[in-house]
Amino acid sequence: MSVVAHNELSMKLALISLATSVGRSIGRAISGAIWTNEFLGFLIKHPPEDKKSEAITIYRDIKVQLSYAWETLARAGIVHAYRDVQRHMGAAFMPLALVCVFCGRMSPW
Repeated sequence: MSVVAHNELSMKLALISLATSVGRSIGRAISGAIWTNEFLGFLIKHPPEDKKSEAITIYRDIKVQLSYAWETLARAGIVHAYRDVQRHMGAAFMPLALVCVFCGRMSPW
């Protein structure tokens, strides 16, 4: 049921694995850069005024983020900051994903 001949199968699987590893590395680098450069800014922007001074502490420690109850405005601001950063990451990667889908559909194998 394979599209390639049996003797070419290992080479094709190696190329797919290579492309996947390179793509994953590039994606992690870009998303890490977006996360590092934007998350703190959104944390400063969204929480209530009394928690803005704690933004760096909240940014550095996930345990501090999780210590706020769901009903609090501080937790809502943290969730809002996460949502905004995730939206930017999605906007950055969606065009690339569409290019990958297009190339995959146009591939002869």
